[in-house]
Amino acid sequence: MNDKQTSQTTCIPVCILLWIFSCGTAFSATLTAQVDRNPAAENESVTYTLVVENPGREEPDWTPLEKDFEILNRSSSTNMQVINGSTSYSRRYRLSLMPRTTGLLQIPPIQVGKDRSNGIDLIVTLATSPQDKANKDLFLEVEATPENPYIHSQVLLTVKLFIALPLSQGALSEPSLDDVVIERLGEDNQYTTTRGSRQYRVIERRYALFPEKPGVMTVPSLRFEGTLGSRDSFFDPFSRRGPTKRIQSPPQTLTVRPEPENAPQPWLAAKKLQSSLEWSEPLDKIQAGTPVTATIRLKAQNCLAKFLPEPQLQSDDSLRTYSDQPQWEDTTDSQGLTGTVEKKITFIAPEAGTFVIAPWTITYWNTEKDEPDTVTIDGANLHVLPVPGTEEASPPPLAAGGVQSEEETPPTAQAVQSRSWKEQQHWFWISCFLAVGWAATGCAMLLRKKKTSVQPPEEQIRGDHGNLGKQLQQACRQGDAEAVRRLLGSAPRSLKTSQENTTQEQAAYLQQKTLLDKYLYSQSLPAEPWDGTALYDAWVALHKASRCKQQRTDEQIAQLYD
Repeated sequence: MNDKQTSQTTCIPVCILLWIFSCGTAFSATLTAQVDRNPAAENESVTYTLVVENPGREEPDWTPLEKDFEILNRSSSTNMQVINGSTSYSRRYRLSLMPRTTGLLQIPPIQVGKDRSNGIDLIVTLATSPQDKANKDLFLEVEATPENPYIHSQVLLTVKLFIALPLSQGALSEPSLDDVVIERLGEDNQYTTTRGSRQYRVIERRYALFPEKPGVMTVPSLRFEGTLGSRDSFFDPFSRRGPTKRIQSPPQTLTVRPEPENAPQPWLAAKKLQSSLEWSEPLDKIQAGTPVTATIRLKAQNCLAKFLPEPQLQSDDSLRTYSDQPQWEDTTDSQGLTGTVEKKITFIAPEAGTFVIAPWTITYWNTEKDEPDTVTIDGANLHVLPVPGTEEASPPPLAAGGVQSEEETPPTAQAVQSRSWKEQQHWFWISCFLAVGWAATGCAMLLRKKKTSVQPPEEQIRGDHGNLGKQLQQACRQGDAEAVRRLLGSAPRSLKTSQENTTQEQAAYLQQKTLLDKYLYSQSLPAEPWDGTALYDAWVALHKASRCKQQRTDEQIAQLYD
């Protein structure tokens, strides 16, 4: 019973204290507003502080400040103090305000619940603007060249920020224009310079602008906003947050010229245009049926890659041509943007001979000379050689009368003929022994072919030519088109096909080989991966037919000697 009375007695004072505290909070809140300095300079922020004693749950209404001020950032903190058993609470709000105009501005009272703060009259003075920029602590310089560019040509925009104050942070705005392509050129460049008697840290930033419409082009003002930092002493590594400064550059006005009346078409403007042509193989060592690839590059200074024409080469109609998709690329440096386009074209000559590749001339407007200019990619002559083994070696030239002249006999041959018979007779007998051995081997092979005239099974045909057949079969199963093309180029002469007297097996093989070339060198990307099963079957059939034909020929020769 006593414990119950004791707990009830304890709860009553606690409730009374909570009621008293809530009442005190609700009826005794006071608001005090102040600024860190007065007057303030134009484009320089002031710190506005609002202290609420014994705050409740209500938050301040900052809407009245937005008429004459821009709120850059805000923060708040809560403080509690206990003095002689008395507890007090306060909440502190800190705002960074940037004045929108100059003159006498009124910071209106701020409403917090039912309470209002005091108002403040703030004087905002004009920023000093001496003619000598070296007297300023922070300023911007912007330069745009040239002032009268052509349409689609480059304008180099250089922005320099001069700093002679300790900054804890800052941000520089980016240029934004309609109907203009803007490319930033690399990273910012930082260095130190001297103006007058003051030393500045300079941050330099560059842009490449490409106007797409003629007429007046205005580069709007760029703005830098930075927060000053301060230290209590030289040994204090932590900087305090100071006021925010804002500066703007004057706008830049340019006149964009249209295309001249005598300008070449299609219109292409560049400071300099360069071209190059590279071949994958020497042009005097190309064999019939072997692909050779030409790589064409165009490189234009101060020009976007999308404005460059697609490279092309005109050739004889008898040449088979396969083109890759062109590749456009833009690169940047401190002087501007460089556009590059590259294209690869593959040529295949069906037969031996000389094939002509015509030159290609590009006409453009040279912005440095302000006149038309041309660049030419030289043509070429493809001297295509026959496939080795398709032509017999020509006999050595004979002297008049069909007899080789004795005067042309090499000195080494005369020295051999002058040797005595006794010195050379042992070589004579060795040669005779080898000749008899080769003759006996040839007779044995003829007899064996005559006895085994039965057609070999298909499995044996597929295994002929050793590693070549196995490698070709493996490459076809894996769908490796490049490897199959290399293996077919090294096939024996008996499997080489021609357009004359084409058999059924040869026609099927040529059809599959043409499909292989189309897959490898076609300009459009193939929809499905290449399947080499049909090509390998055609190759086996052709090999089989070639072997049967060779066996019939051997049998006919053997019958002549029976």
